[in-house]
Amino acid sequence: MRASMSLELLNDGTKKAKVTPRIFHRYLCVILSILLFNSALPASCFSATPNNKSNWKAINEVLPPDYYRQVYINDNCDDNNAETKQSIPWDVGGPQPCVKNEARTGIFANKSVLDCGCGMGENAQFLAGNVGRAGSVTGFDISPDAIRRANDKKTEESLLSPSQADHIGFRVASCTALNESFSSKETFDIAVDSACLHCLSDEDAILYANSLKDLVTERLFVGCFSTANGSEGWTNPRRLGREDLERYFASEFWDIRRIEDVWWARPSARGSNQGGFCHGLWMEAVRTNN
Repeated sequence: MRASMSLELLNDGTKKAKVTPRIFHRYLCVILSILLFNSALPASCFSATPNNKSNWKAINEVLPPDYYRQVYINDNCDDNNAETKQSIPWDVGGPQPCVKNEARTGIFANKSVLDCGCGMGENAQFLAGNVGRAGSVTGFDISPDAIRRANDKKTEESLLSPSQADHIGFRVASCTALNESFSSKETFDIAVDSACLHCLSDEDAILYANSLKDLVTERLFVGCFSTANGSEGWTNPRRLGREDLERYFASEFWDIRRIEDVWWARPSARGSNQGGFCHGLWMEAVRTNN
């Protein structure tokens, strides 16, 4: 009754409304209820974390393989939809700047290139335009849905001519079982690992690095998140240091030529305080004759 009476007084131009303690208390309860409701919503409502049915938990900054198998599954998948793009935590809508910088040197011309953990094929499609008629690009990913979408985009993207599209292929493969998807006679001049290695556990990374030596004949590029990123609030993937890359690849099979500090592109909603970027490392290694 007091609430309605106060509203009547408010609408009456001859009298001044009076806010009683009871009305004030009711409004305060409403505001607090709204705030508590919003704080109870899952983080996926506000972040770029995929809205999946399962709650994925990273252990030592490593998510299980099944996460990467299903992350591309989206009932309302639309590559032109900004919300869909944000649902895939690493999709920046194009090739990584580090890959583009290497391409400017002409290093990929007339080479067969392996794109490791290719996702929907952004790097692979870009590289297909840089290898020339004598070159080729093969991308692999653990997710069948990512490979399906990469194959679909191969014929849809205007940046590839029909002849370039003929020089690019995709297949489903796991980093830890490459021998099951590639024959012993298959080799590639250059391999590009653009943020794949840091998704693996230390044990799997060692296995993966050992497998690459059997597939790559000339050169390897690896890009990963760096330990220069602070640990506070960081859940996944792994942040690697120079010593990690050296431990994986400095051997009789690889000659590490350089490891550089770089800015790694990320979707703007998941970037650092620098925007859509975070600290990364970029390594170039040359295959020895061993």
